[in-house]
Order: sequence, then structure tokens, then C-alpha cells
Amino acid sequence: MTTFADYTDITTGLFVEWYIPYFSEGTTDFPVTFRFSDYTRSVEIEGEKYTPLSYLLTISPSKNQVQTSGDGLTMTLTGIEPNNYTDMRFLQNSRIEGSTVTIRRGIFGDDGNLVTLTGGNPVGRFKGFVESYTLRDSYDLGTGKSDTVLTLQIEDYKNYLTKKVTGRKTARPNRGGWLTGFEETVPGLQSPVLQYDQSMNNVVKIAGAKFEWGKGD
Repeated sequence: MTTFADYTDITTGLFVEWYIPYFSEGTTDFPVTFRFSDYTRSVEIEGEKYTPLSYLLTISPSKNQVQTSGDGLTMTLTGIEPNNYTDMRFLQNSRIEGSTVTIRRGIFGDDGNLVTLTGGNPVGRFKGFVESYTLRDSYDLGTGKSDTVLTLQIEDYKNYLTKKVTGRKTARPNRGGWLTGFEETVPGLQSPVLQYDQSMNNVVKIAGAKFEWGKGD
């Protein structure tokens, strides 16, 4: 079994896969996956190439634990051309909230290649959903340098799913219907025949009613 004792020097890098299912720079949505890292060079993992952002990518610490506790983290991208809002149209047109972020840690040996570990390499570090994001411009009067910083607030699966509202709406327009066929109500015109869900028809009648379960007549 390979251990770290077999290497005189190791380095690590964080590799990010950001999947945006509703990416858009205009009027059409389509899925896009960005892959990048805080490593110093381009690395190919499982056939996918990760762009090196080095110090332009900052990821806050996360707890090292077997079971998630609902924590989140912050990911900051500063590799954006200052004040070039044309290149950031995707922030306005895409649905960033709810996109998924997977972060893995790669471990490299003295030769610069990924170390062969029994549990696999890279190893999983964090997986979650983007809850919100902020875009901030800063300007240094002394150096005349400006930066545009994109910060993503990411929640892990446990915390995100606890906030997710599930259930079924009972209002009539939301009950839905399905097509069962067509009929010719007007000569030469085929009209669809819809079957509507009747399971919620009595909701209004029993709304607010009190039931004493187990009580006999």
C-alpha cells in the first residue's frame, strides 16, 4: 500500500467542477461545466482538463469529517477582467443559484504526478449547491489597480435540502391534467380530451376542520 512515507515531497491542489444547468449569455439556456483549480499548471483528471487559476481562486476551509454537518464554504474568483461586464453576461442571464459545485483535493509527488493512493486520488473534499453570489469591484488608489471579485456562497447537500420546500399545491390550476384522446366537437376540428386530477377536490371542504382521531360515535 502506498503511503506518504514513500515520497520526499508532496504538494496538493483543489480541483473544482462547477456545473450550471441553466447557463446563458443571451436568450437560450444550456448546461455548462467549468473545471478549474488553484494549482500552478493544467492537470487532466479522468479525461477532463482543469484550468489553473492559482492564486486567483480562493476556497475557504471546510471540516474534515466522515458525515456532513450541514456546513458550507465560500469560493472566490478574482480572475475576471475588471469592469468588463460584457464578459460577465452569464451572471445576469444564467440561473446561478442551485448550480452544483464539486471540490476534490489532488495530491502530487516529487515528480509532479498524482500520487497513487489506495482510496483514490484526487479525494473528495466538498459537494454542494450555490445558495447566493456577490460581485464586487475594488480600486487601489496607490497602485491604480482594480479587481473584480466573484464570491459564491455554497451550502452542502444536507443544509441545502433541509431548506427545500416539497409537497403539492392544491389550488385548481396546479392539479394538472393529462391527455386521453381527441374528439371532433366541430366538423373538421379535433379537440383534445383532458382528464383532470380529482384527488384534491375535497381539500376546500375539510380545510380548517378538526378531527378527533380514535374517538367513537
